Amino acid sequence: MEESTKAVGTRLKTYQLKHWVEIRKDPEEVFKLYSLNYAGWRFLSEPQFSAWTKYVDELNAKNEGAMVSIIPTLRKHFSDDDLFKIALAAKRSEETEAMGTKLEDAFVQFWIQRKETPDNVLVQLGLKRSTETLLENPLLNILTKYTEVYNVKYAAKKTTVIETLTRAFDDETVAKLLVAGREKSTTKKIAKQFQADQLEMWLNSGQSVDDVYKLLNIPSRRLVGDFDNLKLFNTWVTYMNAVSVKNPEKISAMFSTLTPTFRDRPMMQILEAANKFPSMEKAATKFQLEKAQSIFSTGVSPYEAFKLVALDNVGESVLGSPLFKKWMIYVEDFNKKNPAEKKSWFLPLRANYQDNRLDTIIDKGMKDPSTMKLAQLVEKERMEEWFVRWKYPPNSAFRNLHLDKAGEKVFSSPKFELWLKYLDDWNKAYPSEKATMIDGFRANYYDLNLVPMLGMAEKVPSTNKLASQLKDALVDKWVTEKKPLAYVKHWLKGIEYSDDMLERYTKKLNSV
Repeated sequence: MEESTKAVGTRLKTYQLKHWVEIRKDPEEVFKLYSLNYAGWRFLSEPQFSAWTKYVDELNAKNEGAMVSIIPTLRKHFSDDDLFKIALAAKRSEETEAMGTKLEDAFVQFWIQRKETPDNVLVQLGLKRSTETLLENPLLNILTKYTEVYNVKYAAKKTTVIETLTRAFDDETVAKLLVAGREKSTTKKIAKQFQADQLEMWLNSGQSVDDVYKLLNIPSRRLVGDFDNLKLFNTWVTYMNAVSVKNPEKISAMFSTLTPTFRDRPMMQILEAANKFPSMEKAATKFQLEKAQSIFSTGVSPYEAFKLVALDNVGESVLGSPLFKKWMIYVEDFNKKNPAEKKSWFLPLRANYQDNRLDTIIDKGMKDPSTMKLAQLVEKERMEEWFVRWKYPPNSAFRNLHLDKAGEKVFSSPKFELWLKYLDDWNKAYPSEKATMIDGFRANYYDLNLVPMLGMAEKVPSTNKLASQLKDALVDKWVTEKKPLAYVKHWLKGIEYSDDMLERYTKKLNSV
């Protein structure tokens, strides 16, 4: 049987390729013979490109020791920046992904041949132009890949990507870059890994806690009055933890060295931040309480003391903090010594933890038996402030207690009982501004939403009576507002539990 035309063509191409390999034909000439110099940016998707790279691979296999790269030829037709863009674009398509990876690998091998350092490769990749988008730049993956190959090839000069970045920029710039990266979902993972690498780099190079403080360019110890809004503060404290984990026997000495070099508030902020790490928690708490006692002995006002001991930095678990409990005792002692100028313990807490955070503090405290009574006291004081200082009407208190978001669970919420007491106290204190329970509900829920809520509550034995009373109160409001029966029928159509409401309304209208 005669050979097919296709088979003959394939055999001839194989012979031709073999001949070119034998005579070591210049890859640049073969590139042009395949007309790849006219292919433009789509050359990776051309079949001829695969044939050309195959030729170069066979040429290198045949002539070990004299490796030929495809990069010099491509550089005659494209800039490096364009080639990187072409490779990245190709990797986004399944059809050309392999060729895009091949082009990247070709660069890696080309740089290895030339003994390029990762520092030089970073520059050639254009990664030194800007740090703002560095972690999102896919070319960073090429630097990572190159560093791995470089470390195998030149083990004596082994390095890491974080070291390369630090040499290109500096410790402070890289640390800021990583902190910003942790705030983005797209770069959070890589930023977290690089932060761990950065800590390890400092540890391996023998940097002390003081050294890293200076590397991060944090303000002079005697000048810094507050670490709030200093983004690299947490990076530094995290390094303190890394040092503590490695040398647990030196933790107390570390705090002893730091304490006299900082002013009161920043030192307490350091101890509070350290308190959040298991390795430093015990020692940090001890130093906190000792330092706090020293501050309290000066007789400062409770509000100033709250700030000086950095209770505003504790967070939503503040009620469980030993420091907070010690401060509460100080407020009590202060008031005994200064009966003419008694100070509130609640105002500093409320001033430093605004309403939303105070809600979380109370809710968190209620869930812990050890802080439940204190949480109840905080809530009582807050509602007292609403009542006396701000004179919030019950409708507003309903909303401030987030009962407007409770929906059908409103009646089972512990805060509903608080609101009922608030409503009762309000009506006793301000009889001329008397409010009703249904007023509070209607101010925070549409009537059409109230109907099914009350219907469900009526089915529960514990809230049956109250729900029925509220239904009647709602009907009375509709009568007062002179809503036509036909309108109410149309309005309630399709609303769950509306039949009973319509029946009550009809009965009420007939009795008027």
